Amino acid sequence: MNGRATGWVRLQLKAAAYADFGVAPVLVPVRIDVLEVMAAPGGQLTAQMMAAEIVAWVEEHPDEYAAYRPLLGELAYSVGTELAMAGDHAGAACWLERSAIARPTDVRAVGNFARALARSGQSERALQVCSAARRMKLDAQAASFFASVEKESLAALAAGAAPLEPGDPN
Repeated sequence: MNGRATGWVRLQLKAAAYADFGVAPVLVPVRIDVLEVMAAPGGQLTAQMMAAEIVAWVEEHPDEYAAYRPLLGELAYSVGTELAMAGDHAGAACWLERSAIARPTDVRAVGNFARALARSGQSERALQVCSAARRMKLDAQAASFFASVEKESLAALAAGAAPLEPGDPN
């Protein structure tokens, strides 16, 4: 970035993008300097870039969070899931937390956030998320998932285990 002040533009995604995420269309804010990088050869607008731009926008315009919450929840979930699959559990936890905040009743978002916490060495916090999840309506599969995260977290605490290393599939 060039250090000069930057403004924002808002991009309209293709209708299919909103349909893929299952959210209503909303203009995506992007800083002009980020747009310039995106427009360079090989540049592209990724889910992580869009999510980061929305986060930056709502930090400057907190009154607009509600409008961006559904899209941010989906984008953050997508980014967090991708990072978890790549073994970056700490990075996954950061993005999945944003998704869980945006969608606090989405068992999938909250569950994957808890698992990312457990696998990034934040077992106590994972147990807190699992405890809060028990107040949600959980089907048998979700209850079993949270129980497995609790078991993993308790075992890590008992063993004083270090976080999983990137690339470790467990």
